[in-house]
Amino acid sequence: PYTTTLVARHTRRQILNSLHVTPLYILQGCTRHIPFGVSISTRIQRYSSSTSRKETNMTSPLTGVPVLLTRVTNDLVHKLLEKNNKEHDIFFGPQFHNHFPHAILTGYALGADDDRLNKEWKIENYLKSMPKRMGDAIHEGTWKDHLANDKYYPNYLDFFTQEVRTKGVHATILQYAFSEALFPALVSGVLHPAIHLAFGLEFDSPLVVAEGLAEACVTTPRMAPLLDIKGSLDPSKQPSSRARVVGLLEAVRQDKEIDAILKWEDEDKIQKTVEKGGEKIRHYAAQYTIPHNQDDIAEYLEDIFTSALLVYATTCFDPTDTSSSEIKLDFFLMHLLTSSLAVRLGRNSIGIYQFRDN
Repeated sequence: PYTTTLVARHTRRQILNSLHVTPLYILQGCTRHIPFGVSISTRIQRYSSSTSRKETNMTSPLTGVPVLLTRVTNDLVHKLLEKNNKEHDIFFGPQFHNHFPHAILTGYALGADDDRLNKEWKIENYLKSMPKRMGDAIHEGTWKDHLANDKYYPNYLDFFTQEVRTKGVHATILQYAFSEALFPALVSGVLHPAIHLAFGLEFDSPLVVAEGLAEACVTTPRMAPLLDIKGSLDPSKQPSSRARVVGLLEAVRQDKEIDAILKWEDEDKIQKTVEKGGEKIRHYAAQYTIPHNQDDIAEYLEDIFTSALLVYATTCFDPTDTSSSEIKLDFFLMHLLTSSLAVRLGRNSIGIYQFRDN
């Protein structure tokens, strides 16, 4: 969150007028606003030698992109992750999400010492206690019976913990996460299940992977009307254009029919957009098809990440007042940025074609 706290004012018009500005340039423009007293680059250099976070020498055969992998060698991190796993629900309050694994693993990757890691546990003392198990245990034949029912989170957590233990992380993800029954929920809940799952992949944590899958099972699949799962998983489907995210967003901005979909006073803006704008969203999303060769996949992964960063950063200014210096970063667009990394991790770490071939 600190790296995108603010975009320097001098970059604003360049970003708006020219999309050739790189994500690194945006982040460099942010550094003087970081509330740590030091720049981002200084902090990264300071901590890089104290952690095992690295872009490995292993390159994905799918993308040609190095696989991000952080080996957790600190026993305290494992201990706190296990405590959270056993003691806390995945939700608290009105369907707010448990971010503790995200926070503790990110802190570790940035070089946090044990005092700071322990402090994170104390900071997040508002998390809800793990509820009691419901009824019978879930098994492979019944795992679809209680989808979208958050009371069954501990049951699903038990189930996926065992599945990961016996089948392995990747085999379990391939079997469940990309299934027609679960994938819509994986990308719902403001993308939290996908983000949680990606933390498990990056930090090689079967425990966090099981949490992410269980979280998806108890998440309402609100994005289902926007998805064409069978079409998306059809390897014979070839792209009809070389559309890019920013170009599609510009087309959406120019589409006057979309203007009437949402009103400011609409309380649940996401649900309203899905209900009233689903057909339009599917129309534009269908134009973004990733080819099935290594060079193109790597290029599109970069496009997804860069576009998410640009959208998040450039929408923090009031478009009706170019002289205003007030910054308002959008909470929901932030999740597009964090989930763009999840796309890279998932795509790199898992043999998606293996799933398609099977």
